[in-house]
Amino acid sequence: LKVLSVKKQELGPLANSTEIITSINKRIQDAITPDPPNTNTLQMVLSGGLIPTVNAGLPPIIKTFLMEKPKTKINPKELANLISALQTFLDLANEALLVNEKHMKANQQAFHAELVKGRDKLTKLIETAIAKHQKK
Repeated sequence: LKVLSVKKQELGPLANSTEIITSINKRIQDAITPDPPNTNTLQMVLSGGLIPTVNAGLPPIIKTFLMEKPKTKINPKELANLISALQTFLDLANEALLVNEKHMKANQQAFHAELVKGRDKLTKLIETAIAKHQKK
């Protein structure tokens, strides 16, 4: 195949953050689609968004773009995309937790409870951040 053109697009921090959340959303959607789902995979995917251990997860993104005073001018459309991605994340996380609860094995109950706690904490942060941002 011959390459006719190459398009390079650099994403700013806000758009990049939205892409990260969109990627998490896709992984959650992919994990809940099979019937029955693989609960090991589902819990692993959920833990990455709800109780991350490898990186800081969503809270720094939320705080940086929705709670702190921006250091540079923020594109309103990009910010709306971020908020939409966060709301989709919450919807998918809630659905995934219900699916996991229905299909999990007895030995997964304790971790499921931790995921629920992570979801509750993150939901509060997201809702507070969006409300704070909308007041501006």
